[in-house]
Amino acid sequence: TFSPLATPTPQQAQRHEVSLPVPIEEAAAAVEGGRLYVMGGFNAVGASLDAVYAFDGSAWRAGPRLPLPVDHPSAASLDGQVYLAGGHTNGADSARLFRLDLEATR
Repeated sequence: TFSPLATPTPQQAQRHEVSLPVPIEEAAAAVEGGRLYVMGGFNAVGASLDAVYAFDGSAWRAGPRLPLPVDHPSAASLDGQVYLAGGHTNGADSARLFRLDLEATR
């Protein structure tokens, strides 16, 4: 069974850290090497994004662009790599798997 170590108050449960560089929805995220990577998604007007952003705990940095815009993808890290899978491209389902160049985000 699950048993929480502490029961936070609503004020402790969530707090604002640093805003994303731009509004994004339906993006994917993964953690690797002490960084949070947010990839793809929709912008404020509903256009699919090819953007990658890396958060090091204090600031966001733009990473390399994805080969094509993608919304609703999934992301995971494995063996020091970050992968972006599936989602939709131009309204069609995607079976593509991309590996992020982590050196380009440093």
